[in-house]
Amino acid sequence: MGEKLSKISASLGIPEKSIDWKLYMNANRSEEKIIDAMLDIDDCLRQEVIVMGGMCANSHILGHRPMRKASNDLDCILLNERGVYSLYSLFRNSLFKTESFGDLFLDYNGIPVGFDLEYTHGWKIPEQFFKDVVRFNFDKGGLNSISPEFLITLKAKRSISKEKFYGKDAVDTVNILIAPSYKQNLDKINYNKIGYLMKQYASNSTDELNKYIDFIEVKGRNPLKKKEIPIFDECLSNLRDSI
Repeated sequence: MGEKLSKISASLGIPEKSIDWKLYMNANRSEEKIIDAMLDIDDCLRQEVIVMGGMCANSHILGHRPMRKASNDLDCILLNERGVYSLYSLFRNSLFKTESFGDLFLDYNGIPVGFDLEYTHGWKIPEQFFKDVVRFNFDKGGLNSISPEFLITLKAKRSISKEKFYGKDAVDTVNILIAPSYKQNLDKINYNKIGYLMKQYASNSTDELNKYIDFIEVKGRNPLKKKEIPIFDECLSNLRDSI
């Protein structure tokens, strides 16, 4: 937890709580229900919140189509300290400090939601992260999403730093990479930016980055349809060239 959030949460008296993940692991929620929750939160926080993580790879946001079970949780970044005060005023009896799920935790209608400010998983969030945010609008409201370039970078960072590659991250990365070929509302992936961000934040070792891309090539190919494979191969080639 960053110093700013630590001071604010202490001044508000937000209590600490250990989260029992068994309560959430086997939940079966639709993408629509997860998005509805995020739309509510975006409205409550006056659009000053960004969603990140696997939920952004679903077919309604940065992804092409459903390729895996919908994420059971929401990972969020607050734009500024006003978000902490807003959360406290709205959900003070359900808001907790944690070490296992974001810095602040909220159970929103049975959906676990984590919030970070300035830092996420020990990573100092750069200014460019906020400038690259993508806004999506729905009938019921809107939400701010992490950019595809930063999401792919952070998935690589997690795997490389933990020395453990995650199959769902590979599938999400593939889903994000091929999505602009099918969805007109998405901008083309900026591979030069991905390459820069991955070397800046995931690893400065080309060998480590290539090992992660090799993993994506194997695990990410599994859920693809035959007609999607040529697009995927081109995307992967662009990704390799970028590093």
